[in-house]
Amino acid sequence: MLRKLAILAVLTITLILPLSVSSATIKEDSTERPYIDRLQYKVITSDDLAINALINDEIDMISEPIDPGFQAQLESAENIKIESVLRNGYGYVTINCAKYPFNITAFRRAVAFAVDKEAISENVWDGLSQPQDSVVPALNPWSVEEQLPYHYYKANVEQGNQLLDDAGFADVDSDGIREAPDGSEFNVVIECASSSNIAIEVGQIFETALTNLNVNATSVSSDFYDYINRLYYHGDYDMVFLGSSFSSFDVDWLAYEFWSEYADESYWNFPNFRNATYDSWRDQLLYSTNYDDVYEAAIEMQKILVYESPVIICYENLINYAHRDDRFTGFIRDVLNGPVNFMTNLNVRMKSGSGGTFRISIGQSIDTFNFMTTSSKSTLNILENLYCSLFRQVPNGDLEPWIAKSVYIETHDDNSEVPEGHMRINIEIFDNYSWSDGNPLTAYDVAFSMNYYKEGAGNPYGVDLARMTIAQALTKTKLYFEFEQESYWNLNIIALKPIIPRHVFIDIGADKWSTWDPNPPSDNMVVSGGFIISDYRPDEYVELVPNPTYFIGPSEMMVAEDKGFSITWNALSGFDMSYIIWLNDSLIEAAGIDATGTITFTSEGLNPGVYNLTIQMFGLNGQFISRTTWIQVIADPFIEAPSTFVFVYGTTGNYISWHVWGDLLLNYTIWIDGEILESGAIFEASNITIGVDNLTAGTHNVTLQVLNQVGGSAVNEVIVDVTRPAFPFPTLGISEIITIGSLIVIVVFGSLIIKSRR
Repeated sequence: MLRKLAILAVLTITLILPLSVSSATIKEDSTERPYIDRLQYKVITSDDLAINALINDEIDMISEPIDPGFQAQLESAENIKIESVLRNGYGYVTINCAKYPFNITAFRRAVAFAVDKEAISENVWDGLSQPQDSVVPALNPWSVEEQLPYHYYKANVEQGNQLLDDAGFADVDSDGIREAPDGSEFNVVIECASSSNIAIEVGQIFETALTNLNVNATSVSSDFYDYINRLYYHGDYDMVFLGSSFSSFDVDWLAYEFWSEYADESYWNFPNFRNATYDSWRDQLLYSTNYDDVYEAAIEMQKILVYESPVIICYENLINYAHRDDRFTGFIRDVLNGPVNFMTNLNVRMKSGSGGTFRISIGQSIDTFNFMTTSSKSTLNILENLYCSLFRQVPNGDLEPWIAKSVYIETHDDNSEVPEGHMRINIEIFDNYSWSDGNPLTAYDVAFSMNYYKEGAGNPYGVDLARMTIAQALTKTKLYFEFEQESYWNLNIIALKPIIPRHVFIDIGADKWSTWDPNPPSDNMVVSGGFIISDYRPDEYVELVPNPTYFIGPSEMMVAEDKGFSITWNALSGFDMSYIIWLNDSLIEAAGIDATGTITFTSEGLNPGVYNLTIQMFGLNGQFISRTTWIQVIADPFIEAPSTFVFVYGTTGNYISWHVWGDLLLNYTIWIDGEILESGAIFEASNITIGVDNLTAGTHNVTLQVLNQVGGSAVNEVIVDVTRPAFPFPTLGISEIITIGSLIVIVVFGSLIIKSRR
């Protein structure tokens, strides 16, 4: 699939360097964000209160997914936009493969064929989900879903019954219920969380599927915490409904989640699955450094799981997020979290004017400002604004260099100083980052952070650093990491971990990581992200303001609708063989680089929205450099007015009024018959009105042009017809009419005398 190349380009980095980029038509902005004055997280603990707060303009965005039951209410409200993303996760049923006869593959496959996954999506989810077979979600570029030669989507009871017949599941006593191949009776209990209507309905569909297979089955509502505890410690069960969600696109977990050696390891391998063929791919997935080898292992392992069916994946559902669209623009749609992400916070800005407070609801009070001790999503949503990392997971789900300027990966074959079997990751960081207290952020901070996490017993950020043997800074901008095993996934281990200030945490020993309990703003937290905490009231809100020392790496462009734009990249030496360009998820251009070393992308115009434009340029040996530009296309202004206007010459109180609205409005100009009447600034939705009493009788052209801040424009033309009065003296009093009438009589009488003399 096409996305395979995108992940290859991000994750199999040999070398990444910033590109020399110039825009032929638009100046890129990479140093002025955030744009808002204040970022406020308001604690609203119930869904209905959050919905009402959004509708009533008390908040600008809800950070939690929207319950489908509120969708109709939001759709009917004004100034509300709903963003839908496919969940990076799914609902599934796990089957106890350690229990007879569920350990028979034919039985599990028969159930998979008999279950109507389409009915789950259409009836249980009301069309807000899609059937899924693979354990890797379909939106993940590593997923085998689109490559499978068969699917379990539609109920195929006939196929399921045939599998059971062939495997010896017969009705021995002719009571209409199958016995196991050894002749023993068995029944299946499908446990579903009593707190979830979705779970209960899915359980009933599984009960129906098993009944259609002539298997004795019952779906029961159970306490979730009771059965999840049994699963954690490999206790007794038959089938259980669960859900899983993933925070990234990494799939190295395939090597652990269904590994035979973890069939009795607490917290792992819920289905107690054992399969030698599956295990045989594990080393290739974990320890290969070549993308193609890792990809092959991931695909083959998924195929085995789909066939063996230790778990039956039921659906991948849509997740809805909601925000207002009347005051702010610049929302970035994240493929994993919709508009709720740190890039939105950096990019959002007022449609009119500048600054402003962007208000987000969180469903729980913040439990701590120590990111190492919290597991609260609400808390992490806030804290991710405070710290930088070597890479960032950007809205398309990929990893992109953030404070990392270049990365070079070596093995013993590349550098004899690297021990055999080890991998060294050499990184250079940018030299213009600093901490909020003014101290520079250096490679010493980065190396210290990784060592701090590893040395702190129980620190969750150090769990996956066990294979890291060295994290050492060489200069203020250069450092290297060494791992005792070669693995494609080593870079991912260090890529997203928050960098902490060495000069602060050196006094907070690694063994005291869990005791650090800052209380801002009275405690001055030293951070490096886009915001710093300025105010905090427990159980009410947390407020953040822009960090004045923050430097943002990825560039951004704002362009006008249908105006077109171009970007030119200059290839660096050694990376001038070929390139590919992506616009969002679409590969739009791939070619060799000519002798000039320049590549220009030109667009004739895009519809309003936010786009991810990424170029990857490759060298002779496959190494590459990458750069992403976020392009926000601003819609042209809108003007509402009558196309014609008619009034009688000499009357008063005649006005033309235009209603103008749009994003980033700038100014307007009014012409009457080609002559400028007036012009002025306009920054928000407004009514522009002019009087036209002084127009002479006849037809006139009155034109309004409105411009926005990126050069977009709208023009409205009103044809004004000033008619002559039906009665010639509509504004004269009685005495004036008598006087003029007398004059007319005299003139007429004089005319008659003249004629008589002839």
